[in-house]
Amino acid sequence: MGYIILRALKRQKKKNVLLLIQFFVGFLAMFLAIAMVQNIWRYRQQIQQLVPERAIQMANYEEDGQTGEDKQVQAYEKVVQKLEKEKEIERILLFENIILQLDEQEEVEGLEMHLNTLQTTQFLLTKGSTKELCEYKGGSVIPILVTQAMESTHPYGSEFTAREETSKDPKAVKHYRVVGVISEKMKFWSGNMIPASDGLKDGGEEWFVTPETKACNSPAAFGSNLIFVPKAGQEQQAETKLQQAYEEQGITAEPFSVKKQIEEYYNGQKTFIFVLIFFAVILLFLSVLGCIGTILASIMQRKEEFGIYVSMGFTKRKLARLILGELGCLFAAAFMLAVAMCGLVLTGMDLNTGLRMNGQMVGMGACIMLVCVGVSAVMPVRRVGMLQPIELMEGRR
Repeated sequence: MGYIILRALKRQKKKNVLLLIQFFVGFLAMFLAIAMVQNIWRYRQQIQQLVPERAIQMANYEEDGQTGEDKQVQAYEKVVQKLEKEKEIERILLFENIILQLDEQEEVEGLEMHLNTLQTTQFLLTKGSTKELCEYKGGSVIPILVTQAMESTHPYGSEFTAREETSKDPKAVKHYRVVGVISEKMKFWSGNMIPASDGLKDGGEEWFVTPETKACNSPAAFGSNLIFVPKAGQEQQAETKLQQAYEEQGITAEPFSVKKQIEEYYNGQKTFIFVLIFFAVILLFLSVLGCIGTILASIMQRKEEFGIYVSMGFTKRKLARLILGELGCLFAAAFMLAVAMCGLVLTGMDLNTGLRMNGQMVGMGACIMLVCVGVSAVMPVRRVGMLQPIELMEGRR
């Protein structure tokens, strides 16, 4: 049967190549649409590992980003002190971007997190835990989490010294011990970004996390890395309190909830997703119609061939299986080409969620392919079933 199917496909090479191209483009558009939808879902899931959706970032677009400006730092500290007393605010999160000089030629950017931030974040670790970071109260050895990208040079349990370039005393050497390894699947804020969700660090990159070792003295950190988590159901009241606290200190900022940030990310891709879905549906629909017409026409043209098969003992069921086999090969070839091409496209796009071709996408695509095969096969199989032996014998003459 397989040999017969392959010969039949070769005989109708031109028509089959055209159908193959149509279905390939349709499946590719379908995979890209699925990928974009999955990308948004993963983006939301990754953000939720960091903070609840109700969390609010106060966006200060006028911040100049300089550090060491005591008046600005004092103003932010007063804001935090005031808001810590407000019943609508559940937690206040803060982290600071720091740079460690590991040796004369190597430096690594990382984050110094305050306790609330450490306790709120759902870290994905391959080794160790965050317990020592959460319990750190000062000491000569500072616990640190490193990413898998740093594990080869700073393995779990190892110790090293480094200079913190962003501290007031950059020459001071600090002692660190690796107490955990962050999974390459972990995402975290890059820091100093508005909105915060625009920049997500990848666990496959080199970065680290340390507990708070000093009071934050960076206006940039206060302006971009300060996130407030209101109590559930009190988001509006919390936003009002936040704006009042900032205005009292003469700081121009506006509330930018994490939920809104996710919605803006979705809105930025919504049109592209809808265009892909529309294009994929229309193209697959037209391809299926064209496929049905082509096969019905070929059945009428292949009566002599079918007559020979009947004389060899083929039943109508076997003829139907032959048609299904040809369809299956055509769809499978287009499907596999689309999977390979989509994998290359996603790698080239380098989405900020790190999305790649995966089993879930292939499974969803396979289900859609099987539906297309089923719809394409109904009329041709029925037409084969209606063929009478006399028609086939006439075809042979």
